[in-house]
Amino acid sequence: MDMREHLKTTRRALTDIARHTASLGDDPAFDEIESVLKRRDAIICRMKTSAAELDGVFPGWHNASSLEPASRTLIEENASLLRLVAEMDGRLARLLETKKAGIKTQLSFAYSASRATSAYILHNAFRAAV
Repeated sequence: MDMREHLKTTRRALTDIARHTASLGDDPAFDEIESVLKRRDAIICRMKTSAAELDGVFPGWHNASSLEPASRTLIEENASLLRLVAEMDGRLARLLETKKAGIKTQLSFAYSASRATSAYILHNAFRAAV
C-alpha cells in the first residue's frame, strides 16, 4: 500500500463512520447505538492496521505525504471528514448523556417508590399485628 492508497482508504473509512453515525437518527435505542459503535470500532481498527503497514514500508510517510499536492488534497478531505465525525460524536455523546440522565431519574423514582411501598407494607403489617 502506498500513501495515496492509504489516504483514499482512510477517506472511505471516515465516510463510512459518518454514514453509520448519521443513520442513528434523533432517538436511537441503546442496541442501535451499540451496533454502530461496534461497526465504527471495526473500521477504526482497519484504519490503524493500514497506517501501521504503511509505517513499516515507508517510515515518515506523514511528512512526505504533506509535500505532494495530490496527497495534500486527500489529507484536507480526511481532516474535514474527521471534523464532521467529531461533531457527530459530540451529538452522540450528548444523546447518551440525556438517555443516562433519564435512566437515572427512572431508577431514582423506582427506588423511592419501592421504599415508600415497603414502609406502607411494614406500617400496615405492624397495625394488623397490634
